[in-house]
Amino acid sequence: MPGAGSPVRECDSGFTLAVRVVPKADRNAVVGVAVTGDGQEVLRLKVTAAPDKGRANTAVVALLAKAWKIPKKSIMVASGATSRHKVLRIVCPGRTRDQIKKWIDSYRSTYDQGGDH
Repeated sequence: MPGAGSPVRECDSGFTLAVRVVPKADRNAVVGVAVTGDGQEVLRLKVTAAPDKGRANTAVVALLAKAWKIPKKSIMVASGATSRHKVLRIVCPGRTRDQIKKWIDSYRSTYDQGGDH
């Protein structure tokens, strides 16, 4: 998982993003940035889909693809397919790590104030 300071990390084919997913939520939403018990930052997501047969993973991909205006095929679950804690691999020539980090930072300030974005 990415180190403290950002849930985003560059990799050879794009970048990875650490996320924590709440399945069976009341809505699909990016909630904010949180720090896990081991000090890792993660992007917090809520999806209405149940964690059954990959439905929640599909909802996570759709949520982020829509938010970032990138094709769904650009986002893959690299690890944690059956866990709430996941690492996503994003391969999208139209987006840079800095662009995604800036977008994530907009959720950081909202979450730090206790609200949803």
